[in-house]
Amino acid sequence: MAHNIPIGNNRVSLAQKYRDWIESRLLVRSDTYVEYYAGGTWYPYQKHSNRPNDKSDKLPVTDDVIDGHISGKAPIGLLPISKDNRSKWVCLDIDCHWLDGETEAEHKARLETNRQYIRALACALLNLGFQPMVEQSSADGSCKVWLFFDQTISSELAYRFGRWIVNEKVKWDEHGLDSEPEAFPKQPFVKEGQYGNVVRLPGYRPGRDFASVLFDQAGKSHPYPDAIEFITSFTGDSPAKIPGEAQAFQPVGKSSNNQCDDLRVSDDLDDWRSDYSGDLTTLDIVGLFEKHGLEVVDRGSGEYEVTCPWHEQHTTGSDTAGIKIVDGHVPMFNCFHSHCESRTIQDVLAWFGKEDVDAFCERAYDNMADLHRRAVEYFDTLASSPRRKRAYRIRELFKLPPVSWQVENHLPHSSLCCIYGKYASGKSFYALDLALSSACGKPFLGLHQVSAMPVAYIAAEGHIGITKRIDAWLRFHKTEAPDDFLLLPERHNLLDTTTPEQIKRIVCDELGKLPKLIICDTLARMFCGGDENSTKDMNLFVENVTRLGSICDDASVVVVHHVGKDETKGARGSVALNGACETMIEISAKKEKDSLDTVTARCEKQKDAPPFETYSLSVEQIDLPYADRGSLVLVPANAWKTKAELLYPSIRATLDTLYSSFGVGSYTWNEGLKAVGLPKTTYWEHVDKLKRRGFVRETHDDLMVNNADAAVILTTAC
Repeated sequence: MAHNIPIGNNRVSLAQKYRDWIESRLLVRSDTYVEYYAGGTWYPYQKHSNRPNDKSDKLPVTDDVIDGHISGKAPIGLLPISKDNRSKWVCLDIDCHWLDGETEAEHKARLETNRQYIRALACALLNLGFQPMVEQSSADGSCKVWLFFDQTISSELAYRFGRWIVNEKVKWDEHGLDSEPEAFPKQPFVKEGQYGNVVRLPGYRPGRDFASVLFDQAGKSHPYPDAIEFITSFTGDSPAKIPGEAQAFQPVGKSSNNQCDDLRVSDDLDDWRSDYSGDLTTLDIVGLFEKHGLEVVDRGSGEYEVTCPWHEQHTTGSDTAGIKIVDGHVPMFNCFHSHCESRTIQDVLAWFGKEDVDAFCERAYDNMADLHRRAVEYFDTLASSPRRKRAYRIRELFKLPPVSWQVENHLPHSSLCCIYGKYASGKSFYALDLALSSACGKPFLGLHQVSAMPVAYIAAEGHIGITKRIDAWLRFHKTEAPDDFLLLPERHNLLDTTTPEQIKRIVCDELGKLPKLIICDTLARMFCGGDENSTKDMNLFVENVTRLGSICDDASVVVVHHVGKDETKGARGSVALNGACETMIEISAKKEKDSLDTVTARCEKQKDAPPFETYSLSVEQIDLPYADRGSLVLVPANAWKTKAELLYPSIRATLDTLYSSFGVGSYTWNEGLKAVGLPKTTYWEHVDKLKRRGFVRETHDDLMVNNADAAVILTTAC
């Protein structure tokens, strides 16, 4: 059962007690904080209508922010260093994240090694007179050891003390750890305008992928919500307890996690520019990233999304960072991952090396020969890069792998697809089947293999009835509701350039991970205020949905759309959408008495592979116990066995009797009634449902005939 820490009448004192404790023991900088989500962290900022891209106006820490943390709605992290370089605490982070290819037994063994080290840490700190607080900070067994002071101390002293503990007092490498624990603060001080690294606060509500559990000196656990009460019992220790050898400790040298060669910072913060002979304000930073095989995506207005040079150290979330180019200034760099938050453009250029940096400054090239040499080196580097490239030589094209399918023969990986058709043609049923099959890892329509993946379905149209549709699909396929499916039952304006990031945040907050498939149903409901016939508006929509897929780790995006008045011209509106899509699927329907009878799927376009063969789907009515009309699912026209298995047992018994008595021959209504031995009303209801499902049909002379196509499967299965 999910716990909660109400901020209402009965638990106000506890919530306020926790706020007061944070203010007295942890908070050294209240002007900003970091929110955590599945893809990483971000600094919340005030949005302005007149300058929407300005992220400099950070939001402060308030009571509501802290309440959101302990409730689990939005876990946050705080900065350990104040603007005047003071600290109140030290945190030692001992990670135990799962490694690639690691077995459960190997992980348990490594977890036990970490626990032994944490016990040794706690004992050593207790012997020094400190009261350490041990927190299990994630479900994989990662832990943090916290130390609090009763007054602020210099951040340099806190920095030295933390590094001294793990490198000298309780040496991590002598206890069998794979890597050096991170000690916060991770810098001796921060420069003006910088923040340093953040640490997630203890005491947050357990979620899908993490939990906050505290342990006392006896080893007893205090899970949420008892952890809140336990945390507030910790008072600060005197800084006078910090040993003299820790105060004099010089944490110099390359750390095991390769963060930097020398963690000391020069007193002259600007002298590093003189290390380069080129004018850094003319640096081609984009070309420099690409030369080193790091992907660059242009986001406009001088902003670029890049692969972080230290992405291999990112233990969770995205491997991307950001750079910004302003004329007349040195480029700026920012990565919010915990390993990189303190890094600046100075660190990036040092990583590239002086020779390359000088070569990519404008003044380094005075003639065409040098420019030619630079171009040759650049393309040669790209040719050997394992990352995605932006340009290919002809000989390289023949070495590229064939198209890979996210949904077999229907949806390539990292693609844009449009499913379109008339209103009430079944296109949303088709898209929903695609989404649910992908989230469950079940073959699409029972025939086409899929890669199991997290899915976000934006139901901007028809969201009221979608619950019944989902329930009917789950019942039909006899499967549990997938954890990796998220429904967003509201419209999002995809003509607004900020919408992709908003959708990403919602999905990450709720699903706990990035989606690999996003369904936008329908284009019309997300084309807010735009003109579908306008090439300019349609290009903006395409740009935003493409960006949405890109920032969600190259997810595929499927747009559900309508046909125009002239159905022969395909999807409605500007052809800019058709040109941008890798896949275009037309859905048409045949109706019987104003109800869907048959749905046909035709592949109009498959950019990098042959189009799939046109096929038809029958429409199956699924009865729901709470709804009079139930809902529909799409079934391949030859899936008789599956359809028969979904019948209620009593109706299936009637069907079996009719086939065993008459085969595929004809019989009268009374002959069938006599064969099954049911009351007239019950028999009529059974036959009516069998007719609607196609097992039985009625001839023009009122005779009943069993379906011969279904008989082949039924007779072998019965």
